[in-house]
This record gives sequence, structure tokens and C-alpha cells, in this order.
Amino acid sequence: MWRNKKQRRKKMKHIVRKVLEILGKHRTKEVHVLIDIDGVLAFEDLLVDDEVEAIHNLSGTWTIRKEVLNWLEQLSKEQKVKFHWFSTWGNESNIINSYIGISDFDVIEISKTKPVRSKVEALGELIHSLSEKTIIVVDDLFASEHFDWYLTRSYDETKSMFNEWENIRRSSIDNLVEVHFIAPDSRVGLVKEEMKFINDVVESVKFEKE
Repeated sequence: MWRNKKQRRKKMKHIVRKVLEILGKHRTKEVHVLIDIDGVLAFEDLLVDDEVEAIHNLSGTWTIRKEVLNWLEQLSKEQKVKFHWFSTWGNESNIINSYIGISDFDVIEISKTKPVRSKVEALGELIHSLSEKTIIVVDDLFASEHFDWYLTRSYDETKSMFNEWENIRRSSIDNLVEVHFIAPDSRVGLVKEEMKFINDVVESVKFEKE
């Protein structure tokens, strides 16, 4: 009798494993890229040999490397990738899309007075609304020097922010959402290694087979 129970358990584990394999093959996953502009795409500390484009917005000019614009254009055409502007520039961000000839990205509204808090809250809401997705946040505000400064402003603010992060952590686990943070050095913006990392994450994601 004991042997029969052991055999049944073994058989059940085998069935469960097969079911999970089937589900894994047919599970749809997407990559959502939340990308900032200032300090990520646009920056001021240009090297002498940088090839750049000057893109005029409503109040000035963004100076962006050509290689970054080429990368943005190519990755935006991937069916599995959905870009979201994650910037205080709001709808004005899509001037970049018009310049390089691609469709507009969704715009996540970010407060200009409290950008970090606004971005953390927006990220939490996005994770809560998604299931079995991958999110890549590309934003220099999440670099340690910026984020640590923000958290030291007041006890109440710090406590509130940590609560938000805990909610994000729980939501990502509950909804099977994978989150990656890329925090470029705002002095130089997005670099080749960071673009390659994002491309590698996109390539690693499994998608539903037709």
C-alpha cells in the first residue's frame, strides 16, 4: 500500500510537471519599458567624438546620441516590447517619436514637484495591473545618490516610501511580475552596456506560441 501511494505521488508530480511545461510554452509575456528623458536619453556632458542629434522641444533642446536614438527606434519595433514615457515632460516626450519616425509611446503622468514619489506610485499601480510581465525601469532618479537624498528629507516621507516599495515587492510576487532597474549616470546618459542589458532581457522573455 505504501508503495502504491509513493507511485501515485510520483505519477502526480510527473503530471503536474508536464502541465506546467505546457502552460509555460503557451504563456504570453510582454516587456514594458518605462523610460525617462533627462539624464537618460538627453544629457549635457558630451564627449568630443559623440555623434548627436539636437531635438527641439517646446522650451528648449534635447541633445541625444545617435546610437541611443537608433537603439530606441529598433527596440520600439519589437512586437513584444511596449514603451512608456516616464518623464516630467509628459506628452511633449513624443516629440522624440515624431523626430525618429515611430509611433507615440504611452505617457505615464509624473508630477514635476514630487517626481520620485510620483514615479514609485505609478510603478506600483502598473505592477498591480499586470500579470506575468517584465518591467524595465530606465531612470537616473533611481540611482543611489538621488534616491538616498530623497529618503533623508523627512521621517514621514521615508516611512511612506518604504511602504510603497513593500507594496511593489508584494505585488510583483503575487502577479509574477519581474522588475529590472537601470539607473544611468545622469552625466553621460544611457550607455552601450545598459542598452545591451535591456536587449538581453527582452530576448530572454518567452512568448506565446501560435
